[in-house]
Amino acid sequence: ESEEMEKGRGVSWELVFMPPKDIVQVLSEQFPDCPEELFDNIAEELQSPLQEAFQEEIRANVAALVQGPSAGQQRKRHANLQDKVQGLWNSTRLFEKALGLFEGDTQAQLSRYLLRTLCTGLTNTVLFYLAEDSGLDTPSHGQGEMTAKERSTLISNLPEQMKRTLTAVNNSLNGKDVSSFFQLFEALCGEEYCGLMLKKADRKKERQLIFSHQQSLVESLREEQEPAMVLHLVVVLLFQRHTNCIIHVPGKLVPSIIAFLSSRLSESERSKLRTFQELVMLQLKQSRAPSSAQQAEPKSDTNLEQAEETSETVSKKVKKGSPAVGESGDSSGESGAVGSSSDTVQQGTDMMAPNLGDIMSGLKQLVLKPAKEDNQ
Repeated sequence: ESEEMEKGRGVSWELVFMPPKDIVQVLSEQFPDCPEELFDNIAEELQSPLQEAFQEEIRANVAALVQGPSAGQQRKRHANLQDKVQGLWNSTRLFEKALGLFEGDTQAQLSRYLLRTLCTGLTNTVLFYLAEDSGLDTPSHGQGEMTAKERSTLISNLPEQMKRTLTAVNNSLNGKDVSSFFQLFEALCGEEYCGLMLKKADRKKERQLIFSHQQSLVESLREEQEPAMVLHLVVVLLFQRHTNCIIHVPGKLVPSIIAFLSSRLSESERSKLRTFQELVMLQLKQSRAPSSAQQAEPKSDTNLEQAEETSETVSKKVKKGSPAVGESGDSSGESGAVGSSSDTVQQGTDMMAPNLGDIMSGLKQLVLKPAKEDNQ
């Protein structure tokens, strides 16, 4: 038996592209006016290079079919997916906890924001993996920039059962029910599709993640010089300090978070937040208004005097203290902060600019120094 196997190993199998007589026949059909005696010589010259090119193509195709990704490469790819999805999953579940502290429209908007950002990122990560496994072409710019249309196109080309599950996950991204997304996404990650094990973080792991998130925000705040972003970071850090929850919030909801925190803050904290919020809103309004060159000149010295007086008053709020956020009808957040400021205050915004840096530094210190110092 071993001798027969050894003989079998010496056999060379070769597929023939086209024998010389078939080449002659093709030539005679293509060139009927050419003398037939030339066809045999031409066929002999063509047969060898045609056969060589044919064999090379066969070897390349067979190698691609037989080899594919190696088992080791596939395991590494799956392990990378497991690590990435688990990290995003842990963060998203932690952000979800903050949603329970709100109700009504604020909760709905925070839920929609979480679904359209982190939950969409989770979906894109798994979709890319499944699409590549199915041999589909994925967007060249990567999963981070995948549009809703590209996501829907990829899903529509997947196998039917997988397509139904992913369609349900994708549709949930357009709603406001985060728990429904989590349930559908866990099914997608199961053994039938991805074979991922989504582990629930224990308390020790959660504390580590919360602390790491806090340190990242603090480092960003130290370097940040954009007033609106400084306000955003300070509010998020104050929320974490007073609730022990991390929150994923769009800029437009920062006033709502300030209103939520107002009862938990000291008088000093409320005063600084209120003042800086007003200045930020005035700055944003001014940036959207026509340039000063296009605006009319003041009609009298009275307007200038009022502007100077208002500028001085607002600048002193940091030291003297201002009404708490949520008082005197300002609990509506952003619209309340803007509505409480007169046109004269807006005219004095340019004069407040030199003080903005000092006020911003004071605001940063609310979260860059230990909490107990601020409450003394």
